[in-house]
Amino acid sequence: GGIDLSAKVYFNVTDDEDKFEAAHDTYYEVSASYSVDLGGNLSGSLSANLGSWDGDPYDSTENGDLLFYSVTGGLQYAASDNITLSAYITHSSAEDTLQSAPELFDDETYGGASLSISF
Repeated sequence: GGIDLSAKVYFNVTDDEDKFEAAHDTYYEVSASYSVDLGGNLSGSLSANLGSWDGDPYDSTENGDLLFYSVTGGLQYAASDNITLSAYITHSSAEDTLQSAPELFDDETYGGASLSISF
């Protein structure tokens, strides 16, 4: 049905607790995205990500999982075979906050634009 699915696992292999207190934490992420041709040289995309740390990634003394999600909508315009203009907006949130860094997982909405040139 045109939906792309993906799954990723990131594993921190740092053994030096002095450099990074969250040694051996694992982050899991599943994603789904959908793209559609809107006519002319314009296309649109919508994607959703759901991620989970097996513990606090910034302070190994905190227990419990941290659930994170984001939703992104984007537009892509192919100005030519070699030039693409893109714009997106993303909303991200976390199920809970971290005691070690609560400001990192506040609900946020942000956007951006890019210009891609290939040769």
